[in-house]
Amino acid sequence: MRRTLLLTRASLRRRRGQTAILVAFIALAAAVLTLGLVVGLRYAASHDQAAARANAPDLSVLEHNTVYDPDHLARIADRADTVACETEAVFASGAKAAFGDGQGQLTMIAMFVDAAASRSMDLIEVRPGALQLEDGDVYLPYYFAVAGGYQIGDTFDAARGEDRIVLTVAGFTDEAVFGSPLYQWYRLPVSAGTLAQLADRFPDGRATLITAQFADRDEAGRIAADYASTVLEGDQAGLDAVASGAAALEVADWETMRRGRVFFAGLLVAILLAFALAVGLVALVMVRFRIVADIDEATADFGALGALGYTSGQIAAGTLLGVAAVVGAGAAAGVLLGHAALPTVAEALSAQSALTWRPGFDWAAAGICLGGIVGAALIVGSWACWRLRRLTPLTALRGGLETHDFKRDRLPLRRLRARLPWALALKAGLRVPAQLVTIALVVAPTAFMATAALGAYENTAVRKDNFWRTVGGEVPDVVVEVADPVEAPGALAEIEALGEVRQALEYSNTLQLRLNGELTQGLATADFSKFEGSLLYRGRFPIHPNEVAISARHAELLGLGVGDEVRLAAAGDDAAYLVTGLVQTLNENGLIVTATSAGLERIWPDRPWTFIGVYLRDQAGAEDFTRRLEAGGLIGPALLGALNLRQMAEVQLGVYGSIMAALAAAMLVIAAAVTTLVLVGVLGAAVRRQRPAFGVQRALGFTTGQLVRQVAATYWPAAAAGVALGCAAGWALFPSLMGAMFRSLGIYSVNMAASGLATAALAAGLAAFALAVTLALAAAVRRASAYALVSE
Repeated sequence: MRRTLLLTRASLRRRRGQTAILVAFIALAAAVLTLGLVVGLRYAASHDQAAARANAPDLSVLEHNTVYDPDHLARIADRADTVACETEAVFASGAKAAFGDGQGQLTMIAMFVDAAASRSMDLIEVRPGALQLEDGDVYLPYYFAVAGGYQIGDTFDAARGEDRIVLTVAGFTDEAVFGSPLYQWYRLPVSAGTLAQLADRFPDGRATLITAQFADRDEAGRIAADYASTVLEGDQAGLDAVASGAAALEVADWETMRRGRVFFAGLLVAILLAFALAVGLVALVMVRFRIVADIDEATADFGALGALGYTSGQIAAGTLLGVAAVVGAGAAAGVLLGHAALPTVAEALSAQSALTWRPGFDWAAAGICLGGIVGAALIVGSWACWRLRRLTPLTALRGGLETHDFKRDRLPLRRLRARLPWALALKAGLRVPAQLVTIALVVAPTAFMATAALGAYENTAVRKDNFWRTVGGEVPDVVVEVADPVEAPGALAEIEALGEVRQALEYSNTLQLRLNGELTQGLATADFSKFEGSLLYRGRFPIHPNEVAISARHAELLGLGVGDEVRLAAAGDDAAYLVTGLVQTLNENGLIVTATSAGLERIWPDRPWTFIGVYLRDQAGAEDFTRRLEAGGLIGPALLGALNLRQMAEVQLGVYGSIMAALAAAMLVIAAAVTTLVLVGVLGAAVRRQRPAFGVQRALGFTTGQLVRQVAATYWPAAAAGVALGCAAGWALFPSLMGAMFRSLGIYSVNMAASGLATAALAAGLAAFALAVTLALAAAVRRASAYALVSE
């Protein structure tokens, strides 16, 4: 054992520069892996723990008082599987508030509740630093602080139709249920006096909140859909009870609200783990390169040790222990670095939720990271050390395994037409193919992930429509709500005649239907060919009255597919339909069915709601167009309300673009760092080994500049090839990569692609950076001289 430890110490002292580079590689891989593991293992769990502390309900129902009936409560409270059920008087209203430091407007359902009211479910948790709540004050969800720019003492000014609600922000709350970028239903605690004032001033906003818990939380989604259907099915009066923007009925189950907070963390985890895998593979390549280079440079030493009685197993064990020590140190440093970066990641994730996450040191993630990286390095190291079995003392003392392996010179200088420095560079490269392959294999994965990160940034922060339509399915610029369905055709014609409108379509999407007995949300329009989003992913939209397109979840749950026959029911009537396509959405738990307006009339002649989706010629003018619509200056009295959906999506989902921008920048920096480290490691060793040859060339009259260019011509093409390969693969595989990430969320077709121009610019930038680093490192040949050669 003592002999092995002595060999280990000698191995660590012999190649200190390579050791430092390897430690840096391992630390980088471990840091990214640690971040991915901690977020993956703890983020969703921390949300669930916060929900448990608050005793979050499995079902939340908000009913306008013109809809609410005590019998509705009985339908939930009297269920055999109901564990708890309670009601609370609230003030609820549709409202618009300044968001993002005043850069946009957040359209939301604002539900004001009495902060001091007694409740057993969804307890209010006020964040530290909040002021005592007085009349005229409000607590906002923490999401309003990190994403909306609100601070204590600011004015919360929410527009409610022609009226305004103006309150002072006294603090923020951690919300486990209400409010996230994907579900705009926010709970705003106020004093009892403020709640009474709001209810008296806006009596049409009085509402009742019902919360419930069930024996099986997984059944909450089904119960929610059944409740909405049975309460409002065929109840036109209830459906018409939306007054001045107040919600008639909002139903949300636990899983829907939870997914609004944790879904993006899942995407972030997938990206981090993929990047950690890429950097980890690079680190393993460098582990093998270090061992092989160590064996090549110390061949004579190993031969002497063999002559003194050391076995190849002892030599290999000493080398592996050295590698394990280096990798272990790098992994430990990376674990600490990853945990140091966790607060920044946690803050970024808080910006897309209403929940504070305070991650501590995660021993499980640290153990997985350390064990996985050291174990993988030992496996690769054992493979690299296998060649020591063929290294006998005689072979080693004669110069190594390849010294007397004479091969024909297939490229003699007399036959090469290139200038001498370039010819020598070519021959030098052919002598060290393993090093060139190492450079390419190291650079390619990092270039791949940098391209993927750039593509993700493009699709979330630059070409935002791609992300919005992937998440939302269909995102018109403006949505117009028509007061009376009878007037909808006339309103549609008036809007289509406006010069700034590119196209408009009528649709209904507040439809509770049953598909083969299963409750689902319905979407109907006269002509689906006008849809521009990513709702459809297989087959085609319905065209004829007897056709429907069903959701992917329906296809999975009911074993259905394109070409099958289903029965669709509403308001007591049902009919048979042919499935022509499959659609996808994150909304409504993924359960949605689409039919033409004529097809819906077969089972529901009187549609309860009518909307008009408007696509503008100039999308930048959506806010001005919406204001003019609401002011009544564009169409007649048929208009009930208008929503700037483009601005709403910008506000809701803009935070994801910010996170992706930071992630893309970090990955570009990491890609540059990895390229630098591998070139430092490979070129440093190569220049040292070739110093005698460079000394001879200097004696023959070669200048330093010629030798620098010769070295660069030998090694830079490998780096450029790795960049080209990685960027090309990233550009080609980016849609598949994003598809795999979204598939777990129920999105099967992702309309996202990496820009060819941006990818080419990235490749050119990385290649130019690699060339600059190569030239800088190759400048070390200036220390090679004929005098140094003779003196040595």
